[in-house]
Amino acid sequence: MNTFLKTKHIFIILLITLIITNIIKSITGTEFYFCIKPFIYIGLCILIYLFTSPKYIVKKYKKFVNQITIMAIIGYMLLYFASGIIFSFANNPLSTSIYNIIFNILFYIPPAISIELIRYRLTNNFDHKKRFKNIIILSLILTLYMSNLTINDLTNIKSFIEAFYKMIVPNFVIGCFLSFVALNGSLYASLIYILTPIIFNLFSPIIPSPEWIITVLLQTIIPIICYTMINQAIPKENKLKTQKKTNIPYYASIIILTCVILFSCGIFRIYPVAIASNSMDPTFSRGDIQIIDKKKQEYQKGDIIQFYGINNTIFVHRVVSKRKEGNKTYYVTKGDNNKTVDLMEISEDKVIGKSILTIKYLGYPTLWISELL
Repeated sequence: MNTFLKTKHIFIILLITLIITNIIKSITGTEFYFCIKPFIYIGLCILIYLFTSPKYIVKKYKKFVNQITIMAIIGYMLLYFASGIIFSFANNPLSTSIYNIIFNILFYIPPAISIELIRYRLTNNFDHKKRFKNIIILSLILTLYMSNLTINDLTNIKSFIEAFYKMIVPNFVIGCFLSFVALNGSLYASLIYILTPIIFNLFSPIIPSPEWIITVLLQTIIPIICYTMINQAIPKENKLKTQKKTNIPYYASIIILTCVILFSCGIFRIYPVAIASNSMDPTFSRGDIQIIDKKKQEYQKGDIIQFYGINNTIFVHRVVSKRKEGNKTYYVTKGDNNKTVDLMEISEDKVIGKSILTIKYLGYPTLWISELL
């Protein structure tokens, strides 16, 4: 009797296991991560290997794909280390005590290896006609396993978008790339790619500490570049020459769109803010966008700044005076359309940034969405 599982049944098992894992995580403590989670992943991996048929696939360009993959992770690690030189290094937050080293190894290593074993087995067992669709579905499911999202990441739009770009996007891009490697290269190349950063972050006493967007860009752009290089180098039957030209604008548009979204979310030093009131009319009004520069500086009378006011409400008002007390600067602010100054002085640590540009009317869609939600 044929006991092999169909692809759709495997996906259902993966999703059910994911749901059960998250339920268990929510009702247990830290013991879940090193007493329960590793065994769930290992058990799932064993189950899939037992109930899927091994297939032998001739991989003509296996050596080339492996070389590019290993070069990619070396390039990533060099750029990651360089980001620490450019920005800063920090002490490794992971404790180096024996207990915590064991905890961290169990937390990171077995799940990472299990996921790559599952990816390799399933990717090489998918039906040829539905392979692309199944790889995308598998990558999405395994991304949810790797991302470790929590309820707190879903509480509001900003935290969800940040979690989406911090965890889902890079894990999905890396997952798709490693599925391509699994299909054309070896399991060992995939394991080297995924385990190298983990091992470095587990045992290095200091680690690079750039803005998280830098790490995300490295994690997404390097796999895309390597995939394109491999895809262009491997000849395909009936491949039109014009198809080669479509890859660059396609990936460029993804990168540009990602940067636009991240810019809108306030990730970069310069970012947009939609104005929700008419307190600064006629300088700018509700529905306008202010471009804010977050560079720390001492602001002058007449500058328009964004700051945290009463109850941490965010305002964009003009500086009308300032004073110094010790090493700290305090600002008195006022909306151009208000009759009196704001109720409280703003200390320099409450200032977010300075307005450098006004764009009329483009903030209305953001205001409408926020009001609906």
